[in-house]
Amino acid sequence: MTNKKKSLNTSNSKTNEPVIDRRSFVFSTSAALTGTMLFSCVGKFGASPSNISVDGSVKIDYSAKGPVMPDNFMGFSYELAQLMNPKFFSPENTELVSLFKALSPNGVLRLGGNSSESCWLKVDENTTAPKMRSVDTKDEEHWMPRDLFMLPASSIISLAGFLKATGWSLVYGFNFGNSSKEQLAKEAEFIYKHVKDYLLYFQIGNEPDFYPAANNRTRPKDWGFNDYLTEWTACAEEILKEVPTAVFGGPDVGSSSDWIKRFIPEASEKLGKRLVAVSGHYYPMGPPDDPTVNTQRLFKTNKKVGADTKSIVDTASKYNFGYRMTEGNSCFRGGKPGTSDTLASALWGGEYLSILATEGCVGVNLHGGSRNILKAALNNHLPGENVASASESDSKGSFYTPIAGEIDFGFSARPLLHAMFMVNQLTGSEMKRVSVDCQNMDVTAFAGVENKETKLLIFNKELEKSINLKVALPEGVKSGKLWRLTGPSLDSRKGILLAGSEIKPGAKWEPKEIEACTISESSCVVSVPATSAVIIFFD
Repeated sequence: MTNKKKSLNTSNSKTNEPVIDRRSFVFSTSAALTGTMLFSCVGKFGASPSNISVDGSVKIDYSAKGPVMPDNFMGFSYELAQLMNPKFFSPENTELVSLFKALSPNGVLRLGGNSSESCWLKVDENTTAPKMRSVDTKDEEHWMPRDLFMLPASSIISLAGFLKATGWSLVYGFNFGNSSKEQLAKEAEFIYKHVKDYLLYFQIGNEPDFYPAANNRTRPKDWGFNDYLTEWTACAEEILKEVPTAVFGGPDVGSSSDWIKRFIPEASEKLGKRLVAVSGHYYPMGPPDDPTVNTQRLFKTNKKVGADTKSIVDTASKYNFGYRMTEGNSCFRGGKPGTSDTLASALWGGEYLSILATEGCVGVNLHGGSRNILKAALNNHLPGENVASASESDSKGSFYTPIAGEIDFGFSARPLLHAMFMVNQLTGSEMKRVSVDCQNMDVTAFAGVENKETKLLIFNKELEKSINLKVALPEGVKSGKLWRLTGPSLDSRKGILLAGSEIKPGAKWEPKEIEACTISESSCVVSVPATSAVIIFFD
């Protein structure tokens, strides 16, 4: 979890991450006969409420080769301290299991965050807690936990069952801030024994580039990358003594792209084939109690995101690594109520995920989890609570979590999960460059091709203007079917639908409203109302 504002950093894992058959949806005439509503692409949803409409065009570059979006691209990031309750990540938590599976049959769960620097696993009765480092900052200015979090051994056994039930893989982050290499090696041996069938890799530390900062201070002020690499390598080598087949990812930084570019060659030289992944974090804004942190700011697409991601991807690929964004979300320090938990976050998140996939990032883990755990991970600060209205003050999940809920309340899909699900339809597709000409409107589009099927995502972040886009298509395209991502308003937390359906725990998601797109002279016109998104499947 981020404890201070970050500049751009995304991340991903090695290009040879395990691949499993993904969820697919087959459209047929029978779908329309079994309750699915069928509309025209330009009929039912042809204009926004303001009736302001702008024409434009979309062109897909089919000529250039692009990266393939991996089947395990989608993922969640949770605080490691979530394991204090063995019932949370458990096969018995059937609602959470079903929502993970609804998003992807083979996603990636990353456990880490601020709290990981204070967690310790009680492997057996002889295991004792590590010693916390002393800090020289005032409590109200310190954003790291000052208490240790004990994880019971049973939580790892439950976690293994959860991963088996969901089909997901695991990235596990160790306490580098306040533990010892010997203790981490003992923990790794126990963890590996139980989750080795699901483990992608271990990570050592969370956002080490922030360690010297006054609000973190898990290392001295003058501590830097060279110190980090020396300590990190010593921990990895100690773990390898107990788990010779262990593999690692890193550096899992908060904002320092230069750390990533140094880590790739220097850590590779020290660890060899035991290093398999490169990772980092990204939050576009924060903190939530800053009055300038709002939907308008979130919607200002950071044009550096794509370029910076590609730069890291290119560097990592030279060493045969993939690059995974292992933690991020709309607003650091727990999310902004009224933005991070609304349709606005879905439009931002869907576009952001699409940008990373287009640039070759191999996966994204959006951060979330229980509100009390997130608050504890921030030294009992959660600034979003200071600006939340009474209707936003319940305890059912952090403000930005894609899945809201607690063991005692049940779980539900936030708007962001619906956007993640929509983008996940591109897994297995070769990403293509897309250009949009729409009078400088805040409209973006992304495309992937798989088995001669083109999948096109369009995001309209205009607050009032609907767009009518003429999509140029290659010869031979005969039909298109479209799903819409919609909500009652931009600040809506409820009523978010994809193809007329809501993602619900324990229920199989199926599209209820599928629109037919008329193809004429190798093109079709698609209407996208203000503050909405679409995905189109062209055959």
